[in-house]
Amino acid sequence: MYGKLIPLHTALRVYSPELGAVFWDPEGGYGKKKKGPKAKRVKDVVVDPVPTVKDYLKFREVNPTQKTEVFEFHVDVEIANKLIRMLTPENDGEIIAYETDVEGPFCSSSISKFLTKHSDQTVQTPKVCLPQTFSKYLYQQNPDRVIIADDDIYIEYGPGPEAQSPNTSF
Repeated sequence: MYGKLIPLHTALRVYSPELGAVFWDPEGGYGKKKKGPKAKRVKDVVVDPVPTVKDYLKFREVNPTQKTEVFEFHVDVEIANKLIRMLTPENDGEIIAYETDVEGPFCSSSISKFLTKHSDQTVQTPKVCLPQTFSKYLYQQNPDRVIIADDDIYIEYGPGPEAQSPNTSF
């Protein structure tokens, strides 16, 4: 997510047809009492309800976000399940297998380290990076789809020319 002058934030959403979705918003505001929609957070994982991509983009409109890039990678179901289990709280939100509490400026770096270590080499990025560096490396990893959001305008880029048109269907 980009502000007027600098990149602002990075978040991670993992989906599996078997387990559903998990949303890690390191030091982000989604679900916090003073900002946006109400949701239960355990450390920095939004657990109830888990926002869709579109929900999160709507929330970012009320923040000083200018544009957002959404990178989509299709990973094996087993890998997605593993990532979800690592991030999902157990025992009604008491324990998380992976430490998800993050301090402000380290959102991109934390997600980058997590994906590099646990995504079975699907996504390779530097372990320490700022949002703009993370974005650069994600483009180099050949994402299956990239959505560029600017308010209610969504431009989608995918593997074929048919995917390179405005789209609001995600």
